[in-house]
Amino acid sequence: MCTKSPKHSKKSNPICGPSNVVSVIDTKSNKIIKFIPGIGIVPNAIAFNPTDGNMYVVSGFSKSVSVINSQRNNSTIIPLGGSSNAIPNAIAYNPKNGNMNVTIGFDDVVKVIDRHKVVETIPVKEGALNSIYNDMYVTKVSVIE
Repeated sequence: MCTKSPKHSKKSNPICGPSNVVSVIDTKSNKIIKFIPGIGIVPNAIAFNPTDGNMYVVSGFSKSVSVINSQRNNSTIIPLGGSSNAIPNAIAYNPKNGNMNVTIGFDDVVKVIDRHKVVETIPVKEGALNSIYNDMYVTKVSVIE
C-alpha cells in the first residue's frame, strides 16, 4: 500500500517505489515521521553504524553511499566510482574495526568505508558479514578485517 505525506507526492515516497528519499519511521506508532530527500538514485540498502551513530544508504544507480546523521537527519554523499555497469547492492557494518563494507555488483569488489571515505577496494565475487565473530566473508578472499 502506498502512503503519502502532505509535503510529499507518491513519486517521492520510497514506500511507493524507486525514489531518492529515505523514510524515518517511529517504531512505537509505526508511522512515517520524516522524509530525508537527496539520497542518491534508487536507495536499495541501508545499515546502521553504532560507532559513529550514522545510517549508511547504498544508492544503486548513483554509485554512492549517503551518510545520514541520525541526530540531525541530514546527509552527505560518498562517491564509490567504478565501471559504467557497477551497482552498489549491499552494505554491512564491521564491528571489529567500525568500517562499512559495500559490495559492488558487476565490478565484483567490496569498497571499505572509513570516516566517510573509501579507503580500500578489494576484488571478490560475493560476501557476507558474520555478526557473531565480526568477520566479513567473501568468495576468493578469506576474511576482511
